[in-house]
Amino acid sequence: MASFESDYVRKQYPGNSDEESAKLLAQESNYFAVVKYKRAPEEKEFTNFASCDSERDISRYLYNPNIYETEIIFIKDGPVVNLLSPTYIKMDFGETDNELKSEGIIPDKEAHKWYSTSENSIEQIVIEIPAGIEHQSELKGVSISSECINLVEQPLSVGFCPSKVKKGPYLMIRTDNYVKLMKESNLTIAFAYCKMPSGGLFGIYVESDVTKKHFNIPFMEGGGGLDMYPYITLIQHAFKKTTLDICLADGHGETVEKSPMGTIGSWGLIYGEYDISIFLEEDLKSILRNKFNELFQYHKSLSNRNFQSSMNELYQLVPIDRSPILKKK
Repeated sequence: MASFESDYVRKQYPGNSDEESAKLLAQESNYFAVVKYKRAPEEKEFTNFASCDSERDISRYLYNPNIYETEIIFIKDGPVVNLLSPTYIKMDFGETDNELKSEGIIPDKEAHKWYSTSENSIEQIVIEIPAGIEHQSELKGVSISSECINLVEQPLSVGFCPSKVKKGPYLMIRTDNYVKLMKESNLTIAFAYCKMPSGGLFGIYVESDVTKKHFNIPFMEGGGGLDMYPYITLIQHAFKKTTLDICLADGHGETVEKSPMGTIGSWGLIYGEYDISIFLEEDLKSILRNKFNELFQYHKSLSNRNFQSSMNELYQLVPIDRSPILKKK
């Protein structure tokens, strides 16, 4: 493990992006991974690059309470990766408008609305999306590792997942047998930042006319604790993108023992039917990213973190029989 001033690394590899510089640094010294971080929360730019010789080193930087906004920017076998699968999948940071237009996709910039709200120890960013702005999905038959367990096993589930088809993670909403009804319904998606006494929790909630009419409970939920760094990395990348890419998908309950990439293991086959691309204007993108970084920093500051206790504390604040999505104040 070694730390380098960001300015030093950038001068060593002029004309390269941070990701390209990290790759060159790692290749020259045979590092397993490179992360970047800020020495203080008030820093506007990343102040340091750090080398890692193992996954344990990555965790040491990511969960160090004295450094801030740590991001993995290079790992062996891929410049920026999804660590949620046995085989690393390249994952880029996001699209530009020109790249989206070249694909024939114009993200919604006007139709969606959003608001920020809070109650007790919970802050939420709520995005309201009208029906009628979907397009045919690019994820026709994507395999998802069993480590994304809820999306693999649950016919009604929501969560971020990686994609080789499109840059960066998708927000997958799996509703087996209800996808066409979902695309005809307005959607409300809430990202919840929950600071519980026993740990930080990140939640994703989805409501629609379909969930209220057809499901046993009127909402879908995903997310979880913050003690698995691959999950942290996935969310960080999702909130750096120009768009929030949503996939309305059907799983059909199928599993395979070998992924299309040849990796042996338990994989779920998910069939994307419709995609929705929501443009993340700068203030919305910033608040999504900053609230998550604040939540993760809070989580790291706790010495006695306990996931199950934090979930119990959350359910005491938000009983299962009421909608967890907070109203606009």
